[in-house]
Parts: sequence; C-alpha cells; structure tokens
Amino acid sequence: MTPYEQDDIRSILGKIYPSNIVNGWDINDKVAETLLEMSVNITNCSKVMALIPRPLPLGSRPLQYLAKETRRQLFSQLKEDDTYIACIKTGAWGYRGKFEEASAGL
Repeated sequence: MTPYEQDDIRSILGKIYPSNIVNGWDINDKVAETLLEMSVNITNCSKVMALIPRPLPLGSRPLQYLAKETRRQLFSQLKEDDTYIACIKTGAWGYRGKFEEASAGL
C-alpha cells in the first residue's frame, strides 16, 4: 500500500474516530479491508433505515400518508446517497476493536 493510500484511509477513518486514535494505528491492507467491510455494513444499515415509515402526522389520512411514504422510500432507495448517522455511529462503535486488531496485524 502506498503512503498516499494510507493517508486517504487515515483521512476517512479520521472522520469517524478521533484523530489521536487513528494516528496511532498502522494503516495496512487489513485495516483497508476492515474499512471496506464497515462501509458495506453502514450502507446496508442505511438502506434498511430508509424503509422504516415515519410517524403518521396528526390529522393525516392514513392511506394518502402511506402512498407518500412509499414514494419517499422508493426515491431514497434510488438516490442511494443517504447515510444515516445512527448507522455510522453504530458501525464505528462495532468496528473499533476490529480496526485495533487489524492495525496490530492480528
């Protein structure tokens, strides 16, 4: 892995974890694989979150609201650029140990 690739990966991880933690990690191929795995899981999480209907507003008509929510979900799936913060935070929490292990070469 080139130093430029290592810097790119460190930069991405620095947006998720505190920089003082990321700067202590050895960015290697295993860390890159772990980042890719986490990215896939965050994307899948966001796709599932997009399918959850929003609460029905007071005074709304349920059938019209359901039609509107279905359209919103469809457009959200087609855009594929919505990433939910909850998914990123859950991914960061769940993968921190894996990044530590990958950095240590385990």
